[in-house]
Amino acid sequence: MRPFDVPIAIKTITTAHPTANVIIQAASKGGTLELEAISRLWLSEGIPFAFREMPALYEVLRDWISKRLSIHAKEITLIGSGRQGSSISPPPKTGKPFDMESDLDWTIVSESLFYNCEKEFNTWADDYKNDTIHPRHPSEKGFWDENLISCTNTIQRGFIDPHKIPTWDRYPLSQLIAQTMWMIKGKCEVTEGSPKFRKSTVRVYRDWHGFIGQLSINLRHVARACHQ
Repeated sequence: MRPFDVPIAIKTITTAHPTANVIIQAASKGGTLELEAISRLWLSEGIPFAFREMPALYEVLRDWISKRLSIHAKEITLIGSGRQGSSISPPPKTGKPFDMESDLDWTIVSESLFYNCEKEFNTWADDYKNDTIHPRHPSEKGFWDENLISCTNTIQRGFIDPHKIPTWDRYPLSQLIAQTMWMIKGKCEVTEGSPKFRKSTVRVYRDWHGFIGQLSINLRHVARACHQ
């Protein structure tokens, strides 16, 4: 019987919250298998760095979000510097520690919520294209035109950023998600032991395959940018 073959590139990562430099070094030496392993275990699972002093609050938050959005708490996770403790963004933000100026970057992996968001995006896109609604000023028109393209592309790749749909009354899901992210900030500010952060954001994925795949792509891009 052969033993399990643990890839050398990730064998030496032995802590729950490795630094951005450690993760990027491992990613630069590994292939798809290593990138996906890093994305699963260190970038999307376990107790996030931001909640290391009160893990129960993280679970309470996930349960609260799940009830508001009618999904399962297991479909919600935190990524970014709030997860690792330092940013794995391209330079010059690479390695920036999580602090009160950082965001809580939530990810939801839910087929039902993804398709509901996609449906609402298509409703908004049709309203805009058919002149049923109009942007209130030139800068908003610029955002809308850009979001029409970017959301169409990301939906084909299996994810959507709900904040790119206007939070108007005629788009209630977008409004609910935005309000939920806003309330997280306010409720955490009055909760003892909560991390201090700038704001909460969320991205919704159709499935775990797409989520891990996108994390791996992002990690590969950062690793290449840091070793140019």
